[in-house]
Amino acid sequence: ITDYNRVIELQPTFVGGYINRGVAHVRQGDLNRGIIDFDRAIRLSPEDGSAHLGRGLAYQAQGDFHLALTDLRSAERLLAAGDPQHEIVRQSIASIETRPTPATPTPAVKQPSPITASRVTGGRVALVVGIDGYRELPTLRKAVGDARAFASALKNLGYHVTEIHDPDRRTLNQAISSFSTAAAAADIALVHFSGHGVAIDGENYLLAADAPKPASGAKDFVKAEAIGMSALIARISDSGARTRIFVIDACRDNPFELLGVRSVGATRGLARIEEVPAGTFVMYSAGYRQTALDHLGPSDIEPTSVYMRVLLKHLARPGIALDDIAQDVRVEVEQLARSIGHNQRPAYYDELSGRVFLMPDESADGGTAATEMMAPMPTLDFLTSKPFLPLPEAAPVLPHGVTP
Repeated sequence: ITDYNRVIELQPTFVGGYINRGVAHVRQGDLNRGIIDFDRAIRLSPEDGSAHLGRGLAYQAQGDFHLALTDLRSAERLLAAGDPQHEIVRQSIASIETRPTPATPTPAVKQPSPITASRVTGGRVALVVGIDGYRELPTLRKAVGDARAFASALKNLGYHVTEIHDPDRRTLNQAISSFSTAAAAADIALVHFSGHGVAIDGENYLLAADAPKPASGAKDFVKAEAIGMSALIARISDSGARTRIFVIDACRDNPFELLGVRSVGATRGLARIEEVPAGTFVMYSAGYRQTALDHLGPSDIEPTSVYMRVLLKHLARPGIALDDIAQDVRVEVEQLARSIGHNQRPAYYDELSGRVFLMPDESADGGTAATEMMAPMPTLDFLTSKPFLPLPEAAPVLPHGVTP
């Protein structure tokens, strides 16, 4: 992986680097990062059959069979009939189409249908939003990547996930409204937002992709065009979900000031949350008036932000309660940020009455319904029993003077 990182750093548009790094991640069991790399390869070269095959097999390993079939059929169309990978495609499609249907489908091994209140009774739901493509504000680079990785991790934890990228204000409001209805019957409702946010008069506001550039001093206009964090928390809290979790990564420099707009919001970061309803847990990627790092320097080419990559690592630890995860993530992110002279100490607000275990230890008892609803993780047996991708065919040609 280190070699592929170097290749991608030197040639960021080289498709083979992303494909092979994705293969390496999947072989190590890191499906989320593998999918992100295959995503990048497909964006660079939509007709690359190897990239579609890699992502399809990774989705299959996650139990996302609908997405897996979509990619595998694309690979079947794009790869030559005599290509060894074509036979892998054929076998994988057949294994999905002939798989036995479980008597009681589990969320972790089946792509969830659109969220409805009756569909998730007693379960867990998540709304995951990532916005890179702002129309009038500075664009971002890793918000959508964070959303993809987090949504994938939540699916593995048994959540029914609604994932949206670059929504305008109306689309975002519609998604929140539908999610609030679905959350009424859920044990846990989780909302993740990665994008621009701004603190105005002590309140935090999340900005949709079509957030307009205001005139200097037009605070009320921005408030009307944004999604108020307190209002969002109240809407989900009023839904009836037993436990509400918010993971907010909007702690960046004020996007309006970057455009020369004055007197609209604080210079950087988000404000403290003064009131959190009982049964609610809120995680911010940075503390009061701090900004969150996308990377740790020019050599850091990870597809996710510093906060998200640390959070994903800790989410996969069995038997660790949510409040302990938040504390451990805070410590690790703070140490990483300090290593490059940056101050980032993720904040969290805990108003839970009990402890929530997102990845319970099989030997543990107790906890909330989150523990009781856990579905088994998918295995990687089918990846280790046959070649994943023929590496020599996708091996990168290193730039002159660079050796593996």
